[in-house]
Amino acid sequence: MDDQHYKYWAFISYSHADNHWGEWLHKALERHRIPKREKLGITDRQRIPKRLYPVFRDREELSASHELGVILEKALDQSRTLVVICSPHSAASKWVNQEIEYFQKLGREDRIFCLIVDGEPGISPGAISADNECFPTALRYKKVNGSYVPSGSEPIAADARKHKDGKQFALLKLIAGILHVPFDHLRQRDAERRSRLVLTSVTSSAAISVIMIVLAWYAYRGQQQAEQQQAELLVNSAMQLAKNGEGQAAINNLLKAMASTTNEDVAEARLVSLLTQRRFPVQLNQIKSLFSANVWKFVASPDNKHLAILSERGELAVLNNTTQKVWQLPVLQSPVSSVSFSKYSKKLAIAESSGLIHVFDTSSEQRISNIRSLANPQVALSDDGKLLADHSVWKLENITEPVHSYETSNEHIHARYFLENDALLSIHSNGAASIYTGANSHSRNITSNIVHSAISVDRSLLAVATNKNDIVIYQIPELVEVAKLELESRASRLQFSSTSLFIASITGDLITWNIKTRQTQRQSGLHNGAITSLATMNNGVLTSSWDGTAKFYDSSDSNTQAMLHDSAVFAIYGDETNGNIITGGTQGNIYRWHYPRSIFQNQALAFKLSAEQIQLNADFSVFALRGDQDKTISIWRNGEQRTFTDKAQVIHIGLHPDGHTCIWLNQNSDITQLSLDHEWQIERKTLFPTPQKIMSVGKWNQIIAQYDANNFRLWNIETNKAASVLMQAPFEVEQILILEKENLITAASGKGKLAFWDLSTGLPRGSVEMQTTSVDHIFNSAGFIFAQAGRNIDIYSVEQAGRFHKIPPTISLINTVPHPEEITSAVYSPTNQTLYTATVSGVVRSWHIDKTGTPAMLAESRRSSAITVLANHPNGKWLLIGKQNGEVEILDIYSEYPVADTLQFNQAIVKAAFDRDGNKIFAIDNGGSGAVVETGLHLSENDDDWLTQFAGSLIHMNSKSRNSIPPTAESATLRQWQDNLITQYEQSR
Repeated sequence: MDDQHYKYWAFISYSHADNHWGEWLHKALERHRIPKREKLGITDRQRIPKRLYPVFRDREELSASHELGVILEKALDQSRTLVVICSPHSAASKWVNQEIEYFQKLGREDRIFCLIVDGEPGISPGAISADNECFPTALRYKKVNGSYVPSGSEPIAADARKHKDGKQFALLKLIAGILHVPFDHLRQRDAERRSRLVLTSVTSSAAISVIMIVLAWYAYRGQQQAEQQQAELLVNSAMQLAKNGEGQAAINNLLKAMASTTNEDVAEARLVSLLTQRRFPVQLNQIKSLFSANVWKFVASPDNKHLAILSERGELAVLNNTTQKVWQLPVLQSPVSSVSFSKYSKKLAIAESSGLIHVFDTSSEQRISNIRSLANPQVALSDDGKLLADHSVWKLENITEPVHSYETSNEHIHARYFLENDALLSIHSNGAASIYTGANSHSRNITSNIVHSAISVDRSLLAVATNKNDIVIYQIPELVEVAKLELESRASRLQFSSTSLFIASITGDLITWNIKTRQTQRQSGLHNGAITSLATMNNGVLTSSWDGTAKFYDSSDSNTQAMLHDSAVFAIYGDETNGNIITGGTQGNIYRWHYPRSIFQNQALAFKLSAEQIQLNADFSVFALRGDQDKTISIWRNGEQRTFTDKAQVIHIGLHPDGHTCIWLNQNSDITQLSLDHEWQIERKTLFPTPQKIMSVGKWNQIIAQYDANNFRLWNIETNKAASVLMQAPFEVEQILILEKENLITAASGKGKLAFWDLSTGLPRGSVEMQTTSVDHIFNSAGFIFAQAGRNIDIYSVEQAGRFHKIPPTISLINTVPHPEEITSAVYSPTNQTLYTATVSGVVRSWHIDKTGTPAMLAESRRSSAITVLANHPNGKWLLIGKQNGEVEILDIYSEYPVADTLQFNQAIVKAAFDRDGNKIFAIDNGGSGAVVETGLHLSENDDDWLTQFAGSLIHMNSKSRNSIPPTAESATLRQWQDNLITQYEQSR
């Protein structure tokens, strides 16, 4: 078991007659401060804790039963070492003996340490003083065929007796053994520490010092236990908050847990998982206050690189979204009445209420021209930036005179929009609308007083809100009414997306009008106050409100996530290209948030045939599929699907990892090679001699051509040449394994027989029989062969016996991983040395497999259906689960919570996998319905590094600074920790 998966540093085994020794050792081990790794001479990445905490000690007398019990066995499984308190009492104790034997069976005999407290070690049997022997039988003897024989080696022991090591030196010897550190270094550091304590005690009254030290120790101990309990409560509550969609509160709790305990590993792992897979916004930073007045409105450039920010007093700031810097604008003479960005060119028009209009180049952030117009202009720039409109239309190349003058003033102008072909739409607050095209104009009264308006993305629809609680939608350019919505309260904002019109009300409701179906959907009570602004982003809409919240409402699943503020929020903007959100509130405060792009960006696939064999390239941009007993294969490339029909049944397909070549073989041994880079060019050839059966191997262009039950060879179907000599197995071959590390090719029978050949030469290396006599599936990884057989997974080691002809490798059964029911799927992750198994009842179990092949169960969970497919993420942090009921789940191995929403298919999942980088998922069911999913689960290789560095500087605080932590999650200090943590996380992405 890897060090990080053990719960206890040591298990203390002792006779309850020596209870006072057990109590002393328990406290001594947990209380002893471990020197820093540098002072111990440790140069590798070996983990050195501040204290050996926790240590397990059973405080209860065992019953008269003959077994240890589940609790003690589990504690032994989860302990790094076993410390035996040796005395005549423990030597006579059957429970101590059983605990030693159980720990030995775990394969960790070298991690057993002894503390002699009474009696004598190694007394010969039959001696007069034999009753004074202190070593239990299991330490002196080993069982062979049910009988005890001398072990031949003496246990590793520290002697706490006064005439030997004494308590302190014996304790240091145990700690050195437990931590794998040199005893001399530890003893020297302890001597230095004791010298410092003596020096300190001399300066004060001895009696007062003793009292204060004892009181301080017990206070510290009580505080440490309280902190540990509080941290556990915080972690548990954080994961529940995350499940309920309250991500911000979950992060706060995890940060507090990390800051308030010396054992922050669990909280840290869950925080990384939460940040990685989150579907909620987090605050990155606060931009300095730009105005003394409230922020009132945002206007974004079409490329999202610039954001114009207006205050309620007409103050203006322009933010560069890339650099997060504010433009240095010239001093404006009067409040700003409107701003406009051009769609394609890099221009910004700023209109002052005095009638002065400034035009800027956004790339240089420099003013390029001024126009003197009438008071209170409402400006609009054409798409190409060549025309500017207020009451007249100006050519920016020559602004001496307007091209057209349509209106005599800017009074009662609500908004202006440029349409196609540079036509201009003017909306009047009194209910009139005018369209100007060149010298021609078309005006009509469309409704009563207009308070808000919006134009659709394709500029074919105009929506206006009146002071009579009506929303009227008109067709452009005819200005013909196409829909009218009567609201219960007045609209406060309107905003179009590509598919919908979003209507916000002063009562906090959000109404969605679908452009295509013309149906409405109401989200009542989205806010507790009037909605002040709207902005579209991804699949939903952003809202802000007087109630002090900003929210993202995902219209695809009706999921809502909140961004909490200290006071009212008046403006909101979202950039869906990078997930950044900006909110504006009182006194010019601007906040920047990050909302991850959709976790699941789903590309649906429909192959219309059952999935007998599927091949995918490395990044899942190309995949090929063949059906059972079918002449047809389907190939998808970058969203384009093509179907090819062969003249005979297709029995094998291969796909190059880069996706540029696909090869398939039919039952007549005809090979078809398809070039996907050159207009789907096809080349045909014939495999000779004709094989009876085809098997797939690891490489895309190789197959196993099996000519009868026993004879086969490797064949390169790209070059149409044999890749090995003919190989003959002494049994009927059912499966082929390629052991590249061992340079072996292995044939397996269904009855546990293996035969080997040299992978380079094809020369035979002999055969062996496994102890597993009935094998369902065999797979290999990290030097092990895993044989799935019914309810068991057998683990075999592979040892080379030299590279000589006909000398087979040694295959040894190391361990068996038993299950209570049939195993349906199993996968091994070499990254974290974990074997995942699934059974027919839908139970998933994880097992740590150490370097010796010894398994230890880590966790188990029951899913909603039988499991058909397991796959692990390349970095080992997520597990993909395909189920009989058509569901596909992604579980985080640290928290055991789903990473994202479950994918749902119609039939049982037959294949599910992560791509090479872990950024995509491919899944397909038995009916040929599949999906390629953008997961959003991106973890860079440096994520652990930055988190460790940050934890070292901010989270691993000493007790003094930990005591100064403010008690609430909303405190300024905790918020600063959170801001810094998330900012560094986002930068690492």
